[in-house]
Amino acid sequence: MKQYSTLQNIWRGFWPLLAYFFFPIVIMNLTYWGLRITTDSYNADQLMNQNAILLTGIILSFSLSLWIPLWNKTKKTHVTLNNGKLNIAQVALTVVLFLAGLLLVVVLVGNILTPDDLEAFLSMFTMESLLVRIVVIGFIGAIVEELVFRGVLLNRLSTWMPAWVAVLASSIIFGLIHFNLIQILYAIPMGALLAVAYMRTRNMWIPIIGHIAFNLASVFAIHYVETTGSGWPGLIVAIPAVVLIAGSGLLLWRVSCEVEQA
Repeated sequence: MKQYSTLQNIWRGFWPLLAYFFFPIVIMNLTYWGLRITTDSYNADQLMNQNAILLTGIILSFSLSLWIPLWNKTKKTHVTLNNGKLNIAQVALTVVLFLAGLLLVVVLVGNILTPDDLEAFLSMFTMESLLVRIVVIGFIGAIVEELVFRGVLLNRLSTWMPAWVAVLASSIIFGLIHFNLIQILYAIPMGALLAVAYMRTRNMWIPIIGHIAFNLASVFAIHYVETTGSGWPGLIVAIPAVVLIAGSGLLLWRVSCEVEQA
């Protein structure tokens, strides 16, 4: 493996983050000013606000042309366990782990926030059709974020710092990029779970499946509350959620150990 200086390692780890931030910003601004030139400022603002999730999905889709090759290059620096093959137990436990994580988040957010704060938070995820949210938030966003934060950032950090530091650093950065206090508070521990699951299995599909499960379930949960006006689960539901997180996490770790030894 090629050796890099500390400054080179820092640059290798963090220039993808700059690309992740600034590429969408540049495209969004070009789109906005294009709309202003062809229409007017009011219509440009309306179109951007009403189609923000769709535009984000289109931009993220184009960005895959960068992240997939970069991930393919990065993954050559480590050995995948069991030749990259998944078994049913790993997939099932991953889904249960992150569905339980979402359940805990839903319980805490729904019971701790005031009704006004909760409505403001949910409005960010309900401005477009359910289909758009499923495709963009449930799939495209989850895949791109995993390629960036676990596939590239975590991998590159782990080549020159202890694994636990790399997991912690990448998880904190993953949380902070959401730029919303509520999301930051749950994205950091969820990012840590995704990072540990990846480091244990060395299979990119594990965090991708977990992230998709979390995001898809959140889309459907928000849609259900939005359309039915149902209340949120009581705090008592946090207990089985924590038990499921702990149990499925430990079992996933055990199954991965068995895969490693196979």
